[in-house]
Amino acid sequence: MKFKSISYYLSLFCFPIALLAFINILYASYFDYFLSINTYFTTLSLSLLSGLVLFYYGRNAKKYLNFVEQLILIVLTYFLISLLIAIPFYFSDYQVTFLNSIFESISGLTGTGFSIFKNIKYLDPTLILWRSSSQWIGGLFFLFFLIIIFSNKSFNFKMTSLAYSGENNFNTKENIKDNIIKIFIIYSILSITILTLLNISFLRLFNS
Repeated sequence: MKFKSISYYLSLFCFPIALLAFINILYASYFDYFLSINTYFTTLSLSLLSGLVLFYYGRNAKKYLNFVEQLILIVLTYFLISLLIAIPFYFSDYQVTFLNSIFESISGLTGTGFSIFKNIKYLDPTLILWRSSSQWIGGLFFLFFLIIIFSNKSFNFKMTSLAYSGENNFNTKENIKDNIIKIFIIYSILSITILTLLNISFLRLFNS
C-alpha cells in the first residue's frame, strides 16, 4: 500500500477548504460578523496545516495509484474533509454536537440536502455561506472522483466476472490531470453563469 502517494493526493483536497474558509473570513470581516470569524480562522489553519503535512510526507512518492488505492483515497478524502468542514458548525453559537456537525458536513459534501437545522434562513449568514460552500465543493469533488474511478481501465466489471486487474495506475494515458482541470473550469464557469443570472433576476447576491 503506497500511503505516501495517497497522502500526496489527499493533501490536494485540503487546500480548497482553506480557500473557502478564507472567503468566509473576508465575508465576515466586510459585514462585521466578528463573533464567528475565529471558527473560520481555525478551519483555515487546520486545512493548510493538514494539506502541507500530507503534501510534505508524500511529495517524493511515485504519483500513481491502483484501483483499490484510489478507492481508499476517496474514502479518506470524505473522512478528512468532513472533519474540516464540521469545525465551523461545531464551534458555532448554536450548540451543535460533534456528531451533528459531522452529519451536516457530510450532508453538504454528498449533496443529500439533509440538515440538522430546522430553519436555515435564521442562521448566522456566515454559517449559511459555509454550508452552501460545502455543497459547492462537494459537487466538484464528486465529479473529480468520477473521473478518477472511471478513467481507470481496471474499472471494467462484468456480471460474469467481478474482478479487476491492478496493472493500470493513476497516471493512465487518458491524462486524468487534464480532465480534472477541464472539469474545474467548466464547473466554475457554470457556477459563475448561474450566479450572474440570479443576480440579473434581482435576487440578492447573498441569496444567489
